[in-house]
Amino acid sequence: MLRFDGRAGDEIVAEVFARRLDSPLDSVVKLTDASGRQLAFNDDFEDKGAGLITHQADSRILIKLPAQGTYYLHLGDAQQKGGPEYAYRLRISRPQPDFALRVVPSTINVRPGMTVPPERMDQPRSLHLEGSAMIQGREMRRPGVPAEDMMPAFAYRHLVPTKDWMVSVNGPGRAAAAWKLVGATPVKVPGRLFLPLGRFAGQVQLALNDPPEGISMEVSPLRDGVSLQLRADAHKAKPGLRGNLIVDAFLERTVTPPDGRPPVKRRQPLGTLPAIPFEIVATTLPRP
Repeated sequence: MLRFDGRAGDEIVAEVFARRLDSPLDSVVKLTDASGRQLAFNDDFEDKGAGLITHQADSRILIKLPAQGTYYLHLGDAQQKGGPEYAYRLRISRPQPDFALRVVPSTINVRPGMTVPPERMDQPRSLHLEGSAMIQGREMRRPGVPAEDMMPAFAYRHLVPTKDWMVSVNGPGRAAAAWKLVGATPVKVPGRLFLPLGRFAGQVQLALNDPPEGISMEVSPLRDGVSLQLRADAHKAKPGLRGNLIVDAFLERTVTPPDGRPPVKRRQPLGTLPAIPFEIVATTLPRP
């Protein structure tokens, strides 16, 4: 048990490092006030950055203290075991916002003509990716770590790091689609861009790939291309949010199965548009 003093409104993080340090400890943590009233409890906290641990048994709590006074942090083992080998580290501090970037999948196989970063792809190449985020008004950059999304133990999924992020192009080449968006970037959301498609107008379809929550896109066909209208939901997105949007291009075909089942629609991927930098400047209520 650890005692400390706090003030009303203080944000406190208490985090155990044990399994992540190869300790057998299956920790549990509990925070109480001076009267013994429980304020927070945690058994297992999943650290998505520790992909090689099949049992995420370390504990973590984040709480805003309700009043000035004395507090007690209790730490134990969920299996009621102990000994010299049950070592751990305990961190108690204010929150320290940060992020880590995992790139999934770690190997990319693309058809010729699809968009890839290198200019020549006569053999597999190792790529490097860096991510940035604005945290408390400060830009932070972290390297992307290649990983695979695996489920080695029941329903638990793990991002397992790999050594390299590889890309390979298979088969003979063909002319790549020259996607050229017309409009000022970064796009001020709500805002509009134009994508000239020439003879492909009316055939190519577009869709956002895993956009931030609250951002949507409406595609309107024009004579020689399409108009991309970006919107932000006032309930889910906030002005000032910045980042990049990924838009996939595809053809949609109707296929009739040979066994007599009803026709189904299938997508034929064509590639990805260049990343679209954006900044939300205003939001709107969703349409009824």
